[in-house]
Amino acid sequence: MIAPQDLVIIKHRENGILVPHQNMDKLTDAMDEFVEDIPLYEYCKSNSIKSVAHLSMENIGREWAALLKSH
Repeated sequence: MIAPQDLVIIKHRENGILVPHQNMDKLTDAMDEFVEDIPLYEYCKSNSIKSVAHLSMENIGREWAALLKSH
């Protein structure tokens, strides 16, 4: 089963940069930071695929199959 902590897809400065909703200035700053800080960009990029691996079609399919089989 997917645990609550698995529902958090973006982790600040781990696999992306979180910005406040509808805050274009912060979004612009975050995008600039990725452009200017290549090591941060590469670090986040390297973590991005594994951070959503639990959401793959195979894993979700297994979860649904287990759920349907149990009922």
